[in-house]
Amino acid sequence: MTFSLTIFCILLLFAFKGKPYRKASNIFIILISIALVLCSGLRHESIGNDTVNYLNMFEDVKLESWKDLTSDFLSKYFSPTNNHDKDPGYFIFIKITQIFTSNSRAYLFIIAIIFFLSLGKFLKEHTESLQELLFSYVFYINLFNGYVPNSAIRQTLAISIILFAYTNLQKKRCLLFFVYVILASFFHKSALICLLVLPMTYLKNIDKLYYLGIPLFLLTLLCVNQFASLFLSNNDIYNDYLSGSYYGNSEKPFVILILMVGLYLIGLLGIISDKNLTNTKLFYVGAFCSLLFSTLVWVNPTLIRLMTYFAPLMGIAIGSAFNRISCSKMIYAVVILIFLISAFRSIGDYHFMWEPIFLIH
Repeated sequence: MTFSLTIFCILLLFAFKGKPYRKASNIFIILISIALVLCSGLRHESIGNDTVNYLNMFEDVKLESWKDLTSDFLSKYFSPTNNHDKDPGYFIFIKITQIFTSNSRAYLFIIAIIFFLSLGKFLKEHTESLQELLFSYVFYINLFNGYVPNSAIRQTLAISIILFAYTNLQKKRCLLFFVYVILASFFHKSALICLLVLPMTYLKNIDKLYYLGIPLFLLTLLCVNQFASLFLSNNDIYNDYLSGSYYGNSEKPFVILILMVGLYLIGLLGIISDKNLTNTKLFYVGAFCSLLFSTLVWVNPTLIRLMTYFAPLMGIAIGSAFNRISCSKMIYAVVILIFLISAFRSIGDYHFMWEPIFLIH
């Protein structure tokens, strides 16, 4: 499905090329969002490592009272003892959702709609051309769509809120940024890593920070286990990621890391000639954080979900960089082609809910 969605994005670009951006971007976002929502909502239970678990959680919450879900909220937030206590805001959200529907399939659609509305609104506000919009979506679809919203539902809701936090930070509303991040952390505590963005956006020489990205990436990769432990060693639940036991051992993701470095270098070429760093520094900070957190996939491939907090920012930064570098059309075409080739290799990985797939529990 990744390949089909990428092709659809490219077709939309050609369909609306040359038309006024405001109107064309609205239709582009609406159409690709509808496609993404349908793919997410109609996916088979086997699509996404955690989909079955989240559907079971949805059913379990039906048997719990409001009192059970709201009692000891802060203790569950700060010191979760099991997967059910972790991120207590999420279970309250499920209970609220069940006021409107008790159908778990409808719930998957609700999650997808919330996320893609947030993503579409964010990209609409911060992109200036269809080429930037296309790259942002292709970047997201190829690297992150498998996890958000199609597996990590708690984090999907957290990121949906974080996108509003970034918009407020871009408008210098730091208090609202902080409030949104705290709210997002009730759904997934890892959202707190987004607070790292705040002090970075106040650096005067953001380009110098960006130049340090590659050396720090290499240093972080050498000490990646220690780096991961900074964010994931607070309790036994998150330690499962560090041990590699959460989803089992997987092959080292060389391709993702090489691709991230290549995209980051494109951003480096763009930042050199960027005359508007005051207004674009948030996106370069996001690219910087995305590169550093991409090293976590060396510990466990599923940790790419942490990078997803910054991915929309990086998509915008790299997408806009193509406008400021020489041979941009050729480089842009090569990058999209690389994504297409990568997506082609995943054909057959997606299944609709009505397809006969046997699950092993």
